[in-house]
Amino acid sequence: MNSHCTIAPAKSREDLAAFRELTLEYYEGLGVNLDFQGIEEELRELPGKYGAPKGEILLARLEGNDSPIGCVALKPLPELGTETQPCCEMKRLFVKPDARGNKAGFRLAADIVETAKQLGYARLVLDTLPRLKSATKIYEALGFEECEAYYHNPLDDVLYFSKLLVEE
Repeated sequence: MNSHCTIAPAKSREDLAAFRELTLEYYEGLGVNLDFQGIEEELRELPGKYGAPKGEILLARLEGNDSPIGCVALKPLPELGTETQPCCEMKRLFVKPDARGNKAGFRLAADIVETAKQLGYARLVLDTLPRLKSATKIYEALGFEECEAYYHNPLDDVLYFSKLLVEE
């Protein structure tokens, strides 16, 4: 698939409902229990921790189609940063399986990196599973480097990545 896609912030109730549906599809497709992340509460309270002014939700849509095909979110992680070097986390990068192949995942991730910079964050972190090879390739292409775990995760095989957003 080579259709052009657009990336835009989730602003309306309908956008938040679409993010909720995409996140549920993502969660079901992972086949792992993410209850420790409080996913039910997260989806019930949208935009919640992803809300302005310190967070963001982005949706991808194929040209000529109003239904979102992918999403990504950003939230602050004050416990990892400082007042002068704030940190944030990328969450819920997902593109519907039948919409993959149009670089929507890369564009979503690249745009959320730019959003993090615009919001003044100094570092962006994320976690992923090794079997999500396409996502890992995206993160590496965007300059993320593997790092130590930044929170307790009960899953065994988790990869953690970090990217500095400002010059040191």
